[in-house]
Amino acid sequence: MTGLLIFAAAAVTGGLLGFLFGIPRVLQADGQGANESAVPRLLVNTNLEQVSDWLTKILVGIGLVEFTRIIDSSGALFTRLGAAFAPRADAAVLAGTLVVAGIVLGFLGGYVVTRTWLTHIFRKADLTAIEKVVKEEVSKRISQDGDAMRMVMQQLDSDEPVIEVNQLAEALGSASSTARAQVFQLAGTQRRTSWRTADGKPRLLRTVPVFQALTQVAPHEHRYWGELGFALAEQTPPDDKAAVDVLTVAIERRDNAGDAAGWYHYEFVRAQARLRALNGAPADAATRDLVLADARIAMSRPNIKKIIESAPPGNGRDVVGIIRSYVDERPQVRVSTKPEVD
Repeated sequence: MTGLLIFAAAAVTGGLLGFLFGIPRVLQADGQGANESAVPRLLVNTNLEQVSDWLTKILVGIGLVEFTRIIDSSGALFTRLGAAFAPRADAAVLAGTLVVAGIVLGFLGGYVVTRTWLTHIFRKADLTAIEKVVKEEVSKRISQDGDAMRMVMQQLDSDEPVIEVNQLAEALGSASSTARAQVFQLAGTQRRTSWRTADGKPRLLRTVPVFQALTQVAPHEHRYWGELGFALAEQTPPDDKAAVDVLTVAIERRDNAGDAAGWYHYEFVRAQARLRALNGAPADAATRDLVLADARIAMSRPNIKKIIESAPPGNGRDVVGIIRSYVDERPQVRVSTKPEVD
């Protein structure tokens, strides 16, 4: 019975050491990358890992430094435990065998159990918790996207009450980037299909708050500013001064993003808005220079160049014709393929 107790005590000690050495380590990134999902990650408590790491290093360090003293102390321990097996001549040897065997077997058992069964339990618990968090987040995001889409659809419907820009911005700010992209496509399609006719102007006007909300949520996105500028310039009556300011922001955002190709309609519409803002008054030299600068950039796109060159030159309210007249007066502004930005 005494031998069994000695072996059990040694096995428990070895098992504890095996547990400390076998505790699995959780790798956790310090932060999220720019392209990672916005779903929050569950961070587990790693205090036990840290204690295990500290104790393991301490025990190994003490074992190496005090190795000789440990051997001497172990001999003294075996002699004392051997007294329980007196009067056997090999009592100390028997006690030492039980202690060493118990520690070794306990260590192996504790390490294997910790690395397999306990690790599986930890992983399963973590995955269950993470799955719960992800499901809650996905459910919340779906609800937020649905609310944002419903508000936008109401705003785009001419028969429904108007929604304030701040309300739209709050809903879109909580929505996913995918939902915002869909909203942008919906509003952009409605603007492009309604601005040419008088009957479509009310539907175009309903897109303005949507674009304004998008610019509040993502002010770095030049396309939101561009569509807002187009809508302001195309509504009845046009808000040309605001359109010039908004399109100026769109151009700055576009250039900062290095996304100039294919977006020179900003300059073309801004040139027209500058002229309409004069309300029929003759343009001064500064305005003419600004309009010509915009025309020079816009005409680097073949489709815009064709529109300007096919317009009958003249004055009055035909702003494209006025731009054509300016270009004809100063033909050097007709650059070929690449715009020259001063």
